[in-house]
Amino acid sequence: MFWEPQDLCELALPLLKIWKYTGLLHYELHGKINSPDRRFVFKSSYFTLLIACLILGNLVVYMYYFDVTKDLKSCIVFIQMISNTVQNLGMIYTSHQKKSEFGVLFSRLLKMEKLISRKFGNKFLYNDILKYFLRVVLPKYSVVILVFVLNALYLFGANCEDLIYGACFYVGWIFDLNSELLLTFFLITVHQLYKKFNTGVKNNTNLGLRDINRIHSTLHDVTIILKDVAQGFIFYKLIPDFTCSVVGLYYLFTNGVDNFLNTFEKFLDLVLSLLGIPSIIVSNLYLMYLFEKISQEANETLEIVHKNCYNQKAPKKIFYKDKEIFYLKTIIRPAEFSIFGLFDFNFPFFYSMIVAVTTYLVYLVQFRQMEHV
Repeated sequence: MFWEPQDLCELALPLLKIWKYTGLLHYELHGKINSPDRRFVFKSSYFTLLIACLILGNLVVYMYYFDVTKDLKSCIVFIQMISNTVQNLGMIYTSHQKKSEFGVLFSRLLKMEKLISRKFGNKFLYNDILKYFLRVVLPKYSVVILVFVLNALYLFGANCEDLIYGACFYVGWIFDLNSELLLTFFLITVHQLYKKFNTGVKNNTNLGLRDINRIHSTLHDVTIILKDVAQGFIFYKLIPDFTCSVVGLYYLFTNGVDNFLNTFEKFLDLVLSLLGIPSIIVSNLYLMYLFEKISQEANETLEIVHKNCYNQKAPKKIFYKDKEIFYLKTIIRPAEFSIFGLFDFNFPFFYSMIVAVTTYLVYLVQFRQMEHV
């Protein structure tokens, strides 16, 4: 590949640079490769305050220059901008509130990586994680770049008001896009660690339960910490994204496709809706997919260890003690993800949201048809 990271630190470093310049946490990498003191160290940064002011200022400028109640489109865009502002500021607040947990998460991931590589003898494939990550991120960036190019063609030579409108709209969208990168990286990494751990335990049936406990304990702690730090991000991501999608679909169905073909500006609105809304939905769907896969891998770990228990030759007292420790850790603190304990973050929850939106749109279309009767 064009870039071959040597460890998880090198893989995460570019993402942390992006996080720094979007107002989120700022970490610096200390220590050389394979050094025992290699770690990320949190550093305070003025970018947090600067970006927060920029995001708030962006909304204020838009409200100052434009009448947000002029027509339906103005109301829709204003609601979307408020949603993006809440989302970005919420993620900034959550990241700094959980800065100690993020530090622990980094250190546990590095420890987990070394434990698995040392115990099962295989080098961790960082290129696989990188390729997996790029397959997730690049399509969404491609959509944003395409829409940006189309809007730039329209705004080329436009008046000052249109330029301000375009700038305000894209500031919120770009920060929203970059803020979810590190969360996606954590999910992909933990998923790959679980897969490698399960494969290693399957291929080493004589591995002692105490050794399995030692590795699994760190991996399970990583999952629980990720569960703790992710729920705030998911809350501030899911609710605004859901709001933007609903009002965007409302605008699309209310106007009808034919009305979007009258002018180039309306055609751009149609392109933005047809590309932007599915990309938002797919992005959240893929996050749920990763959460679901981590939970499935954790359940598979239980099954593998349960099968391996019959092959253990350790003294009964030691064996049952290790077995109880393993099961207590996994049962009392299961690797299941929820948002502040209100609802589980999984596919059934996502399907229920899709059903709610679909039902709303069906009623909307029916009422519009009745208006013309």
